[in-house]
Amino acid sequence: MLNEFDILKKHIFDNIELCQKNKTPKFIGFLSEEEQALAKGCLSKNINYSFYSGYTGGERAMLGIFANESDIDFKKFPIKAVSFSLDKTKDITHRDILGSVMGLGIKRSAVGDIIINKTENKVYIILVLSVFNMVISELKYIKRNRITLNEENLADIPEKTDNFEELRFTVSSLRIDSVVSAVCGCSRSASLEFIKSGLVFINGIEVNKCTKSVFDNDKITVRKKAKFIVKSTNGYTKKGKVILICLKYI
Repeated sequence: MLNEFDILKKHIFDNIELCQKNKTPKFIGFLSEEEQALAKGCLSKNINYSFYSGYTGGERAMLGIFANESDIDFKKFPIKAVSFSLDKTKDITHRDILGSVMGLGIKRSAVGDIIINKTENKVYIILVLSVFNMVISELKYIKRNRITLNEENLADIPEKTDNFEELRFTVSSLRIDSVVSAVCGCSRSASLEFIKSGLVFINGIEVNKCTKSVFDNDKITVRKKAKFIVKSTNGYTKKGKVILICLKYI
């Protein structure tokens, strides 16, 4: 039985074939960072493609496959956006918004980034064009809070700025199991289980060996647990342990 990544691979190869046969662009998405890394492994140098989130600094991105390099154009991507004002007195989270959108029967791949901009008191939701009309007409409430959606110009969406918490640890080694254990605050055996279960990724690529080392600037994702960037691994304690400094997404 095919797993989710095998299904994605097949979908990519089918669309490459269709694009080359019909000379028309094909679009797949939105893809997570891990799925984007997998997709890149399917795309050879002679394939014309691009990823686009709909705005600058996006995380989830749509894959566009084109017949010719000259055809690549972000304006061709079937992406639209909606927005609504954020009431500061209401506790609405990213999960609340995503749950409400998917509650309409929409697949996760049809929803791009959800940007909660507290400076503007505004929320932006990036969508695949095919679900735009459904969302803007049917999404009326989020966590029992009534909202009014408006179509948003992609060019007006502010660049995403990530919020980080800088954390400092001492670890016995820079093996991924040791680093995950420290950052997630779990036992070494628990971190090993995360790895065995396929939940740990470095720069979007699944980790399949607990002995793999991490390096400065690596982006590490532990699904449903934490996501962080390794900032520094250059310090040592008097006892020879590594001083690990990470930027954890909050």
